Amino acid sequence: MSGLKEIKTSRGTVCGAKHYPLSIKNDNKYDILLQTLTISEDQDTYVCMCLNLHVDGDGCSPEEAEKNMKRNVREFIDVCFNRPPDDAWRYISELHRIDETTREYWNAFFEVFNAGLTGKVEG
Repeated sequence: MSGLKEIKTSRGTVCGAKHYPLSIKNDNKYDILLQTLTISEDQDTYVCMCLNLHVDGDGCSPEEAEKNMKRNVREFIDVCFNRPPDDAWRYISELHRIDETTREYWNAFFEVFNAGLTGKVEG
C-alpha cells in the first residue's frame, strides 16, 4: 500500500481495501455495495472482512482470504434472504449498529479509501 502510512488495527496490519457491487436475487433484485478490508494478521494469515455484513474470510494470501470472504458473504445473503425481504433488510440494518471494533475497521477502510488506494472489482 504505497503512498499511505502503515495502518495497524487490533487484528493486524491493513494490506488492502476494496469495494464492489453484489447482486442478490430473491423475487426482486437487490444490489449492495460491499466494502472490504484485508488485514495481515501475521506473515502467513490474512483476513478479508466485509464491513457491511460483518462477514470474514481467511486464507494464506490476501487473494485466498478475499475469495473465502466472498463465498461466506454469498452464504450469509442466501440464508438471510430465505426470510421475507423486509425481515432480511431489518436484520442487515441491525449490523450497522457500530461498536468500537467495527468503528476501528471502518476508520481504517476510509483512511485507505480517502487516499485513493482502494480497488473496485466486479463481483
